[in-house]
Amino acid sequence: MANPKHVKILRRGAEAWNRWREKSPDVKPDLSQLDFESIPEICRLGPDLSGYNLSRADLRMSSIRNAAFSDASFEKAYMASADLCFGYFGECNFRGALLRLSRLGSAEFNGCDFTGADLAYCTAEETKFTGSILSRVNMQQMHLVATDFSDAVLQIGRASCRER
Repeated sequence: MANPKHVKILRRGAEAWNRWREKSPDVKPDLSQLDFESIPEICRLGPDLSGYNLSRADLRMSSIRNAAFSDASFEKAYMASADLCFGYFGECNFRGALLRLSRLGSAEFNGCDFTGADLAYCTAEETKFTGSILSRVNMQQMHLVATDFSDAVLQIGRASCRER
């Protein structure tokens, strides 16, 4: 369950959130099981989390459906069983992120970096990875139907299983 203190800081916007992250680098934000569409401060037509530093955050089982992200960082984030369907991710950092068992259907990942990420067992129907880097990515048993890898760099391999 998401930490209420972390959600309160998230509601203040990207600038306040990132300032808190810089002052508390050892804290692993807990936003697990959070439905981002339920936060009016970041939700217009859908959650807009552009510019947020969500690196090393616990986002497991969270719902980030219909979200818009530009220049956001999910580096080494724990996102197992998260729902990212219908989201837009532009120039986002997913290096070393664990997205195992997540739903990525109809999402767009434009120019994102997934180096060393774990996408095993994800569903990615009609998902676009246009111009993204997928190097040393674990895509074991990933469900790919009508998935677009246009201009993407693919180098499939096992992601590191180190602690996230």
